Parts: sequence; C-alpha cells; structure tokens
Amino acid sequence: MRYPDKSKRKPKRRDINEGSYKKWRRAVFIRDNYTCQHCQTKEIRLNAHHIKTVEYYPELELVLDNGITLCARCHKAIHKTDAPELPLSLLRTKKAN
Repeated sequence: MRYPDKSKRKPKRRDINEGSYKKWRRAVFIRDNYTCQHCQTKEIRLNAHHIKTVEYYPELELVLDNGITLCARCHKAIHKTDAPELPLSLLRTKKAN
C-alpha cells in the first residue's frame, strides 16, 4: 500500500480541548472499558488513538470506530512507525460497536 506524500499533509486537527473532541475521546475510553487494547493494562495515562490518522482522513476524526484506547507506552510505540494507519498487527483485539 502506498502512503500519501507527507509534504501534502493537511493542517493539524482542531484544538484537543474542544468539546466535540473531548466527547469522542471519552466515548472511546468508555467503549474500551478504560483498557489499553494492545496490552490490556488499565493505566492512568491512556490515549484515544485515531486508527486512521486525522491528517489523511479528517472526515473520520470524530467517528467512534476510528478510535482505540492505548496506554501511553503502546501509543508511543505506534507513533514510532511511519504509516498513516494503525498497524493492526500491534493489536490483540479491537472491539466492534
């Protein structure tokens, strides 16, 4: 699969403190029972990660099925990859809703 040219990336998403983003983030955490979907830990520092990045798929920014809960460690490991989509091989489970 070819990935889009990084030089043509769209601007960053809106402010993460905006109400609609906070609602999306909370909904992802609730659906995933505040548990990292990779290592199954219930850490204090959790991240709502976009499976398909907002840079390339801005229309999916607030779509619940495009989010997954990850602990800070797993989230950092995923962002070390250079792919615009979450490597599904890194996930043990992905809850369907």
